[in-house]
Amino acid sequence: MHVKLSYFRKYVNAYYNSAFGTPLTDCCSTCLRTKEQLKIATSLDVRQKLLTEHRVHIAKAKAFFGLLKTKLNTSYFSFDCQKNLALPRLPNQAAYFSQQINYNNFTVVAGTSRDKLTPRNVFSYLWTEIDSRKDSNTIASALNHTLKSFDFDPSIETVRLFADGCGGQNKNTNMMAMLAYWLLEESPKHIRQIELIFPIVGHSFIPPDRVFGLIEKDIKKISVIVEVSGYDDLIRKHSTIRKIGIDWDLFDWRTQTKRAIKLPSSWHFEFNKAKRFIFYKKEKNVLIQGEPNYCTDVGKASSVCKKNFSLSSMAPKKLTLGKGLRGGIKALLTTFFPNTTEKIGEVFLNYTFTKSSSKKVMPHQKKTLMRTVAKMSRMIPFFCEH
Repeated sequence: MHVKLSYFRKYVNAYYNSAFGTPLTDCCSTCLRTKEQLKIATSLDVRQKLLTEHRVHIAKAKAFFGLLKTKLNTSYFSFDCQKNLALPRLPNQAAYFSQQINYNNFTVVAGTSRDKLTPRNVFSYLWTEIDSRKDSNTIASALNHTLKSFDFDPSIETVRLFADGCGGQNKNTNMMAMLAYWLLEESPKHIRQIELIFPIVGHSFIPPDRVFGLIEKDIKKISVIVEVSGYDDLIRKHSTIRKIGIDWDLFDWRTQTKRAIKLPSSWHFEFNKAKRFIFYKKEKNVLIQGEPNYCTDVGKASSVCKKNFSLSSMAPKKLTLGKGLRGGIKALLTTFFPNTTEKIGEVFLNYTFTKSSSKKVMPHQKKTLMRTVAKMSRMIPFFCEH
């Protein structure tokens, strides 16, 4: 009796198709807590309540991703920060216990979740912790550069922005003030509205996360990276890189926000509970509306400026990228490690240290200076061996 191979394949797939999944990572804490509570719940009423709450939670998460789909007359941007890239990246286990310099990657993706990711619509803003901190001031400056440099189609009336709800970077008054200022003073005339949308906590997989996955897949293949150019070459495969101080500048949005914008506790809606922030452009002002839901608008739009202040009066100044630190770092390293100073400057940050600092180092800069020197000094043995 002749039996075809397809018969055996069908039989094995039906009765012996064992599969092994990979462990889940970065899961939603609410979903995990609900599943564990369902395991131990004995009351039917309690189980029904937990299931209902879980369904509502999942429905809200799906509503967020539904907003990432295409809509007429709307331009889409999603942005996020990649985890810190350590410099230097070495296979020696001692590097794990040493304090290293962090290289930051803030990525903006132009387009919906269905669009293909290419260097044409993916922009990576890069800087080291020596240049600036990874805070709301830096993130607002990078996003402002994206919006100002992007070529909007004349039919676009609304800009939708998607990001996770990290308070130190995305969901804060500095970001709100920057977006309101851009909409009023710098946006094209045909753009009348901005929507800044945050996901349900634990369900925040957005297009930049796909880019980070591709980058980290390439990084794992390389065991030694001692210059920022090593990371740049890998990131450039998936996006258009923009270096701080060369392609974009750092501006002081924090000072202008404190001067012109009310504290969140004085706003006309609950800042922390809002998932959508809607900005409406008026003749001489921008009104902001906060909504806790994704599909219903029940709030009221109003100004968040302080009395006798307006958004047009905001004029953020360009910040210097730690010039006072470079000369001081070289002076200390030259004193204690005269033979390794130039190599540390080249390998760590690919910077050229100035011969002398023309500005006086402020007290808060001294702490950063000493911390940076401490980080560098711990890694000197690796550079001497390399």
